[in-house]
Order: sequence, then structure tokens, then C-alpha cells
Amino acid sequence: MVTKLRGNAMHRWSVRHTATATALAVCGALALAGCSSVEEVGFGKTANVEVEKGYSVDVTVLGLEAGTSADLDQLKDASTYEGRTPYYLRYRFTKTDDGAAADWSADFEVRDGEGSLTRLSVLPSIDATGDLDDPFDVNTFDKCQGSTGFDKLPKGGSVEGCEIYLADSGGGAPESVNWVLGDKTLVTWE
Repeated sequence: MVTKLRGNAMHRWSVRHTATATALAVCGALALAGCSSVEEVGFGKTANVEVEKGYSVDVTVLGLEAGTSADLDQLKDASTYEGRTPYYLRYRFTKTDDGAAADWSADFEVRDGEGSLTRLSVLPSIDATGDLDDPFDVNTFDKCQGSTGFDKLPKGGSVEGCEIYLADSGGGAPESVNWVLGDKTLVTWE
């Protein structure tokens, strides 16, 4: 059945369908643009993120500072890192839920214009001193140490720590720090 429209009826039909088509086009363009729910904040600002089902943590990126390749000379097999620049990511975690523990799978990702920098984990080493009163010497990487004690904090308590990221030889400085859960970026600090 074909309906003929005349005068105002035709105008109302045209306006309504044009508005609908425009709304659909805008929605489609937004979907193609990849609208995301990534929160963007500046360094020193805090973002509240869910780290496990039902628990959230306040995460603050305090700063990202460049070291020198000489900083890495104290590491075992230091020649492995020759020519690479370490960047020290300083952060704070604040407990916002009583039950939250620090065994979440979310973590930082530091990016330059090309991709992700390599995270370097440095474990303390223990050397025997030969002194019976003080038999061991614990060596740590003094420029940057991770946080400890989060699990025992009361709600509202904070810990600060540091992570090391390495730029490739000749690579550029980091541009952003992301908080990533799985393959999803939740927050970006720039």
C-alpha cells in the first residue's frame, strides 16, 4: 500500500526522517571513531580504578623521570642494558575498599611514540658478609623500589613505590603512562 503525503504531512515526515537519519549517521561516526571510556588525567592527579571485581584503588602517577644508562651499571650483567635509558615511574596506591589486596592483574604501561617501554624488575641480592653479628648484606636498587605493605593498610592508607622502564637505544622519551587491565586501558596520564 502506498500512502500519498501532501503539504504539512510531507514536511513533518521529511523533518522527522531527516533527524533520524542524522542521528544514525552521528552514532555511526562515533562508533567508527572508537569512542572510549579511557579517563585522561595529568601527572600528579589521582584516578579511581577497579582492580578486581567489586574493589577499587586510587592510583596516582607522581612523576616519570629519566635516569642515565650509568644507573644500570650496578646490575648483574649491566652490559645487557648498555645504551638504554631507564625511566623511573613514581606512583601512589591508596586503599579505597577494606577488602582490596595488591594481587590484582592491572598494571602500568609506559609508552613512547612507537610503543611500550620494557619494564625492568630488579630483585634485591643477598651477599654473605663473613660477620657473625651481621651475616648478610642486602643490596637493593636504591634509585627505584616497588611498594610494599598495601594488603595490611586500612581503608584510606597509601603506599608509594617506583617501577623502572627502559627505552631502547636511541628511543624517545615516554609520552604517557597507562593503567591497563587485560587488554583494556582504563586511565592515561600525560
